Amino acid sequence: MTPVLPMPVCAGGDKLPAPWFLLPLTVTLLLCLSSPYEVSFDAAAIALALFSLPAASYLRWRSAPPKLAIPLFAGVGAMYWLYFCFAYFLGNRKLMGVWGAIRLDEHHLSLSLGMAAMGVAAMAGGYAVTMPLVLRRAPVFRDSVRTGAYLRAVLVLGSVLTAAESSNYWLGAGGRQAMTLLRSFVPLIAFSCLLRQYLTGQAERSDRNMLLVYAGVSLVSSVASGWLGPLFGLFVVATSVYVMVFRRLPLPALTVAAAVFFFLQAGKDSFRNNYWYGGEAGSGKVERVMFWTSESAERWRDAFAAPDSGQVQKIVAGSMGRVSLLEQTANVLQLTPSPVPFQNGATYGYMAVSLIPRFLWPGKPSVNDANRFYQVAYGLTAERDLDHVSIAVGTLTESYVNFGWPGVAGVMFLLGMILRLFERIFLSFSSGPFLVSTGLALTPSLLVVEAQAAQYLGGIIQYIIMAIAVFLPVLKLQRLEENI
Repeated sequence: MTPVLPMPVCAGGDKLPAPWFLLPLTVTLLLCLSSPYEVSFDAAAIALALFSLPAASYLRWRSAPPKLAIPLFAGVGAMYWLYFCFAYFLGNRKLMGVWGAIRLDEHHLSLSLGMAAMGVAAMAGGYAVTMPLVLRRAPVFRDSVRTGAYLRAVLVLGSVLTAAESSNYWLGAGGRQAMTLLRSFVPLIAFSCLLRQYLTGQAERSDRNMLLVYAGVSLVSSVASGWLGPLFGLFVVATSVYVMVFRRLPLPALTVAAAVFFFLQAGKDSFRNNYWYGGEAGSGKVERVMFWTSESAERWRDAFAAPDSGQVQKIVAGSMGRVSLLEQTANVLQLTPSPVPFQNGATYGYMAVSLIPRFLWPGKPSVNDANRFYQVAYGLTAERDLDHVSIAVGTLTESYVNFGWPGVAGVMFLLGMILRLFERIFLSFSSGPFLVSTGLALTPSLLVVEAQAAQYLGGIIQYIIMAIAVFLPVLKLQRLEENI
């Protein structure tokens, strides 16, 4: 069966519903009331503005005629809200450095919140700029039964590669990057396309089982590795497909995902100490999954057994620290431009390097090299530990490290323009199922706002080239419509 893109039916224009502001206002008030810290009116107002921008974008997309698959700006803006607002209201506001805890004052913490609001506002300004398309012809799936069979084959191959822990090295060190894309990115294109067909009733009977097998293999492999990043990517793609088809958020699924995240975070350190740093070897995937699950359950059980001990709050605060840039940004603001001077674009040098495939440059520096200056200069990591620790500060804060406040406005404005162009090419219904599925598979990387620019944008071209190369047997060129 040839993949098609059903056009959702949506009445109404692009105006916001009258009571739309009640949602960001209610959420902000709840955060203020739940916070253990004294929250100023200015900070609450900034948090309200930071929530309102993505909320308005999402509601405007939902009420507009269906042209775009998902509201990309709303998703990216929501991640900035999560990484700054939740940490400000509910996080532990601590940052560990080489010499212990780094002192962070309230002024710079509040200023960090303001930087996030300024950056998202600048991004909204860039997103509002409509640029002429540079793409005249686009790859689309051929109209044949062969296409459906090919998608299923790619998903099966993805399941096999995901299940095999050593698959990243099957082509040697020079081919590791290509195998990583084949293992983690390319199957998401087939997954999104087949899931969309399933949700719209166009899938074959066996497709549902194939989707469940791939999701199950990804879940077990991700948890067994001690790293939830691949699972996050799969969840984002599945959620994006649901939003595209039904034009609403799957709130129950989001609630369950948040609960699973908080549950697993409790035992994450124990898992890594045992299997990453403790030398534990020879354990199977199921055993590792059971270990992480049991460790998390034990810590939550102990925390609830002694509610006055503060362990529940400690686990929640520690979990929120996993999705926080507030403390790192406050530290940067305290130390820049003195004693750490502005870098004037020096940290962006790796972006050009990232465009060269590793098989053409076997000794190519790692993307983590882009983070090394930041880690040492701002006292987070000793030089001797750089090979074992990688910490990124995010594209937003990196813009301040390089150019100060003008950099925040300029870089984020440019990022908004890039997101808009990406959205028009890869997330427009008129682009066809292949480009839309590729765009959905790339969406998780665009939501990782803690990545610095070289990691955030540098690899996208390679991802696109790999996608076209893999699906070339079932692709043809078609003129891209001008009205997207």
